[in-house]
Amino acid sequence: MIKQLLMQLNSLTMALNSLQQSFDAQTALIAQLNQTIQELKERLNKNSKNSSKPPSSDGFKKPAPKSLRKSSGKKVGGQDGHQGTHLAVISDPDEIVKHMPSACEGCPHYKMCKGTACIAEKRHVIDAVVTVNVTEHQLLEIPICMLHEDTRKGAFPTNVKATVQYGENLQALSVALNTVGAVSVKRTHEILSGVFNIPIATGTISNMVKLCADAVSETVNRIKQKITESGLGHFDSCLGRAP
Repeated sequence: MIKQLLMQLNSLTMALNSLQQSFDAQTALIAQLNQTIQELKERLNKNSKNSSKPPSSDGFKKPAPKSLRKSSGKKVGGQDGHQGTHLAVISDPDEIVKHMPSACEGCPHYKMCKGTACIAEKRHVIDAVVTVNVTEHQLLEIPICMLHEDTRKGAFPTNVKATVQYGENLQALSVALNTVGAVSVKRTHEILSGVFNIPIATGTISNMVKLCADAVSETVNRIKQKITESGLGHFDSCLGRAP
């Protein structure tokens, strides 16, 4: 029994020594790697201003911005006389919701007390209401004109061309989301479907953008021509970084 325990102790001692050697080797490797990382960081942070490296070695990396402004001594925020933008109280709200004390609910005198209650405080909530408006255009026909004795028929507006179509406001919103807002066609479809419950097809949205692009192409070409003819284009095409 004692001999077996001594053998186990010897085996555990050898294993412990092996683990200690492995631990020492890993500790030395970690220290070496930390030193290498520190040297690489110092090398990356060197430039022509904090070392003997030439300015040409700085590359195109833009230096950290440094403010050239000096303290004016004025307080932070809007200055005296500045008309800031804030939420103003609306004198003519679109909807009024009255809140009676919750303890009064179910009271037999509820209606009478509500009629004589006075306003203790007002609070306004400004929100956007999302609605969809469907306009039906009806073309009227007069079988016999009383003045000219012929048949007269009205005319649809020039922008009403199909039996069912999307209006100009919805088209403008779709184009604005996809172009100005940089929203993809798929995301534009998802937004319009979720907000307005109008499942506009992605192909229809693409056609709306194309029609808008065709409509403004002449104006865009004129702007390009004016820039080309001007002496100063107000843009930089050089590959280097300006000092």
